[in-house]
Amino acid sequence: MQFLPPESPMAMSKQPLHGFETRQDSQKPDLASVAPRRVWVFAGTAAMTIAGCYEMYEVLQVGGVTTLEWMVLSLFVLLFAWIALSFMSALAGFAVLLFRGGDSLGIDPVAPLPSISSKNAMLLPTYNEVPFRIMVRLRAMCE
Repeated sequence: MQFLPPESPMAMSKQPLHGFETRQDSQKPDLASVAPRRVWVFAGTAAMTIAGCYEMYEVLQVGGVTTLEWMVLSLFVLLFAWIALSFMSALAGFAVLLFRGGDSLGIDPVAPLPSISSKNAMLLPTYNEVPFRIMVRLRAMCE
């Protein structure tokens, strides 16, 4: 019984990787605005994790902390830090959407779209699907 379709390797065209096009100055990201956001996210994550760790330690230290309770505390800190990072990241994204003035891409919605000056590929990963249905869905997205 075969669960996977038979392999069908395709020839791949050779492309030089040393001659790629670099970004133009207008396409370079503004890294100065990213650094304060990252500091804010990581500092908030650290503050929340330290506060959560302290509170959980206070709960566990009532009768003395055993080895098992140290393991529980370490797992709590790891998982709480993960949740705190997700929360701070979402909060930062909300703040950017709330306080950002205008479109950061610099594209005027009324003007015609700028010409494409680079080569990009849009990949559509598929697996065990009927090609006709995939192309119909892709055409529907384009239209």
